[in-house]
Amino acid sequence: YLEQINQNQASRRRFLLGLAHDLGSPLTRLSMRLERLEDHSDLPADLQADRPLLRGDVDRLISLIHLLQEAAGSQAEPFRPRPTAVHELCERVAASYPGRRIQLELPHLQARLDQSLIERALVNLIDNALAYGAQPVRLSAAEARGQLVLQVEDAGQGLASANLLGMPRIPAADDRQQQRRSGIGLTVVERCCQLHGGRLVLGRSGLGGLQAELHLPQS
Repeated sequence: YLEQINQNQASRRRFLLGLAHDLGSPLTRLSMRLERLEDHSDLPADLQADRPLLRGDVDRLISLIHLLQEAAGSQAEPFRPRPTAVHELCERVAASYPGRRIQLELPHLQARLDQSLIERALVNLIDNALAYGAQPVRLSAAEARGQLVLQVEDAGQGLASANLLGMPRIPAADDRQQQRRSGIGLTVVERCCQLHGGRLVLGRSGLGGLQAELHLPQS
């Protein structure tokens, strides 16, 4: 009887964590797109009035995801790595931006990755580059010292402060652009890297803007 209870509890935890994870990716994209609306002051009056309501709804949904994770007894995301053709994964992400050409530099590489988490991280970085950088946006992959390096670059102005070119942290509240670029998107990417046993490195791109690199073990 106790064994059956434990099995039911484990099944419930897996379901709740999976549900939180599945909700998290589209919600992050929705939040990033809402930020674009919040940066425009020339919207029709009805959309201007709806923006605070939309932000409140998004924030409540984020809170509900946290509650789902707490109800599962864990804040940890499910992690399901499997052998992955890196170029195919990146091409799939780039194809999700119709009308916004993403430059690709993708040799044929293999790595053991959680495809859903990597796609979510790349979407966050590309959304960030399109919203706060400038085109072209380039997505590339390379092998370096036994690691897979996924890189997203843009041709914008980058981050104004040199000491923000490191791991994401809470920026000064009066710097709107830096607050956006160091916010939820980079936190998601950092968490993805940590789950893979890797790290996120930010720097200045040769294109002139921000360069974000995911350094990940290949196996």
